Amino acid sequence: MDKQSEHIRRYEIEMLKPWFKKGNRVLEIGGEYGFQASIIASWGCEVVSIDVAPKESEYYTVLPYDGVLLPFRNETFDIVFSSNTLKHVKHLNLLLAEVRRVMVTEGWGIHVMPNSVWRFWSNLAHYLDLIRKFLTGVYGLSYIIRRELFPRRHGEKGNVLSEIYYFSKIYWKRFLEASEFTVVRIEGNGLFYMSPCIFPDSSLKIGRILSRILGSVSNTYFTKSELK
Repeated sequence: MDKQSEHIRRYEIEMLKPWFKKGNRVLEIGGEYGFQASIIASWGCEVVSIDVAPKESEYYTVLPYDGVLLPFRNETFDIVFSSNTLKHVKHLNLLLAEVRRVMVTEGWGIHVMPNSVWRFWSNLAHYLDLIRKFLTGVYGLSYIIRRELFPRRHGEKGNVLSEIYYFSKIYWKRFLEASEFTVVRIEGNGLFYMSPCIFPDSSLKIGRILSRILGSVSNTYFTKSELK
């Protein structure tokens, strides 16, 4: 994990600290390096982190799983947390059914996801990055036309244009409600950045200022199961 990603993920999880109480049993889905899991654990929570392709790191042990079935008993966790993960899940309806199963009756689902603001500005950033790489000789014109002319989709559904809708609050609220969750609240993260990052040395302070003008690039969805 690069330092800028680390700074963003730390900022992201620190904003959610009030939701994690000492002694909470937490399941993190899509833990990757275990960076955020290590922070949550430092707050006194009992954390299990899982990923379909966990990375070896010094942060926290991340266990493998198959992307759908959660190998835990019913009503095991007080909080099920994910960051920038649900958009990558192919069979998300099946996974969310598993999330409902392993959550306790009064448990919370807390899911951070990029939104339409991020998708729009990342589409633009793709072309700004191509111009920079062309002018500095990293890519030739023929390579750009053949391989890099269009941005790649980021999630499992749609394309780079339709993802502006599929990353929206409207879409995710409807999808989560259709998956038998109540969306209790939705919060922006108060941070702006693009991918690829055009200004890699920009600080979180600048990102917070830009978010007031251009909008937050991620939303956090706080959910409860309707079946509990």
